[in-house]
Amino acid sequence: MTPMPARKNTETSTIAERMANFAIETGEGMTRLDLKRQGFTEEEIEAFSHEAAIIVAERTTRRVA
Repeated sequence: MTPMPARKNTETSTIAERMANFAIETGEGMTRLDLKRQGFTEEEIEAFSHEAAIIVAERTTRRVA
């Protein structure tokens, strides 16, 4: 099993946290269109979607474990 890369520690990673929270609340993966509908810009999606995916994976893995 390949370890997940470490998350960035920046004040803007709150954007990734918001994306992750939205994905977890809806219970499904988010598309760019879904994220845009939630008010995220294309630049934010490009910069933080990977980090958000890592956050979702970490949180859902903890729930299962």
